[in-house]
Amino acid sequence: MSAVARRFGRLSDGLAGWRTTVAAREARAICPVDSWPFRPRYTDGHCPLCGWEAPGVIAFAPLSRRIGTFGWMVVGMFAASMAMSALVLVTYFRS
Repeated sequence: MSAVARRFGRLSDGLAGWRTTVAAREARAICPVDSWPFRPRYTDGHCPLCGWEAPGVIAFAPLSRRIGTFGWMVVGMFAASMAMSALVLVTYFRS
């Protein structure tokens, strides 16, 4: 097998693994209580109607919960831009 064929073979294996990961994230569960299909990824692993927890689901927190420090980052950026504006004005009026 040539080096090019080996590289493409590894590439296709990597893509297959990526597809499996994406498919697992987009998996649907069906609640046995009310037969409602739902995506556990968006409902923290629970049925939105009755609260049944899908087995084997690892639910990730939504982006808004993961970025708990976003407000402080905005305040810091505002303070930094005010400090830079003050430095520009001081430099402008001193020269």
